[in-house]
Amino acid sequence: MTLDLTEMIRGTIEKEGLGEESEFTPTYPTGIDLFDYRNGRVEDGEAKIGVDGGKILTIIGKSGTGKTAFGMKVAKTVVEPYEQGQVFHLDFERATNKARIAQITGWNQEKIDKKYILMNRKIYSESLYTLTKSIAKIKLDNFEALKLDTGKVDRKGEPIFVLPPTVILIDSWALVVPKNITEEEDLSGQMSATAIAKTNNAIIKRITGTLEEANIMLIIINHITQKIEIGMVKTQAQLNYLKQDESIPGGTSAIYLANTLLKLQASSKLEEEKDFGIKGFKVIGELIKSRSNEAGNKFEIVYHQQQGHHNDLTNFNLLKGLGLLKGNGRAYYFENAPNSKFTQKNFLEKLSENSELRSAFNQLVEENLAGYLSGALALGSEEEPELELVKHIRDDIWEANDGNQYHYNEAEGTITEVSSKDL
Repeated sequence: MTLDLTEMIRGTIEKEGLGEESEFTPTYPTGIDLFDYRNGRVEDGEAKIGVDGGKILTIIGKSGTGKTAFGMKVAKTVVEPYEQGQVFHLDFERATNKARIAQITGWNQEKIDKKYILMNRKIYSESLYTLTKSIAKIKLDNFEALKLDTGKVDRKGEPIFVLPPTVILIDSWALVVPKNITEEEDLSGQMSATAIAKTNNAIIKRITGTLEEANIMLIIINHITQKIEIGMVKTQAQLNYLKQDESIPGGTSAIYLANTLLKLQASSKLEEEKDFGIKGFKVIGELIKSRSNEAGNKFEIVYHQQQGHHNDLTNFNLLKGLGLLKGNGRAYYFENAPNSKFTQKNFLEKLSENSELRSAFNQLVEENLAGYLSGALALGSEEEPELELVKHIRDDIWEANDGNQYHYNEAEGTITEVSSKDL
C-alpha cells in the first residue's frame, strides 16, 4: 500500500476544521473587453476573462480620469445578469446622483431602485465593515435559496455552488473616515491621517475573508497624490510601476490586499466633429498590480462623456491601432466584411444596424484579444502567438506583442523589424 501524504493531511485539515481548500473562483466580465483580457488568464484549460468575485479591485488616478465611471460600469456589468445581484455605492464624495447612474448603467429607474443602492449620508469607516458583515450574513443564511450552480465539481465529484455577486463601491478611499474622527474637530492633521489609516487598514484586513466567502466584490476608488520630498535622497516608489513621486493615500491595505490595481491616466482629447463623433477623451489604463496577468500592461480605453468608458469604441481603437482597418477615412472596412463600409464618425451607427459588420467586428476583436490572456498558449497549440502590432510609437514605427519594434508599411502591408541602431 502506497502512503498518500497529501490526502492524509487533507483529511486532518477537514477533521480539525483548520480551513477549506479553494476549488473555484467565479470570474466576471467588466464591460471593457480589453481590460478583461489584459487581466484575464487561462486556468485548467479554461479562459477566465475579467475580474474575480469576492476580491478587491482598486482603481486609482488623478482627478478627471473617469475612475468613478469605470467603477460604476464594472459594478453594473458584474451584477446585471443575476436577479439577486446588487450594487451598494458608498459615495463619500457625494458626487454621484441617480441621473448619472442611469447614464452609466443604461438602466431605467425601476431597475436602479431594485439593483443599485446609493448611500451618501451618515457613512463612515464602520459603515463599510458593518455593511459587508450584514450582507454576508444574509446571503450565507439563505445559501440554499440563493445558490447558483457553476457546472463544476469539486475533488469529491460534488457540484460547486456560488452565491450571486454583490458589489460594494467605495468612492473614494481617501475620504473614508471613522465616525469618532469625523466628530472630533481638534485632532491635528497628521494625527488624524495616522488614525484613519490605522482604522481603515484594520477594516480591510477583517473583511477580506468575508468578501470571498459571500462573493462580495469590493471596488475601491482612490486618488493619486504627488509625494513631496525635500531631502537629497529620494524614497522608492510606493509600488512597482508607480512613478517615484506618486502616492496613494488612505493606508496600505487597499493596495496590498487588492487582487487588481488599475491606474487610469487621461490621454488625448476627442472632438465631436472628428474622431468617433463623440465628446470625450482617451484613457491609458495600466495594471499596476494583477494576480491574474502581468503587471505593467498598458492599454488605451475610449471615454465617452455621457456613457463612460465605451467598449465598442475601445475595441475599434484597438483594431485600428493593429492596422486592421482597410480602405481610407471616407470608407473604411474590415477584411472579413469588405462590403460593410463605414467612417470613423458613423461607425457606431453602422455597427448597430449592420449584422454582418457586427459579426465581423466581434470576430476580429475576439481573435486579437485572446493572445493577451496569461497562459494563452495553454488554450491551443504550443506555437508562438501570431505577431501583432499593439502600440503606435511614431510615424510608421509600432511596438508588437513580442516587445520589439517594427516598421509597418500600410500601402504594401509589410512589417519589418527595426534594429536598435535604426531607432
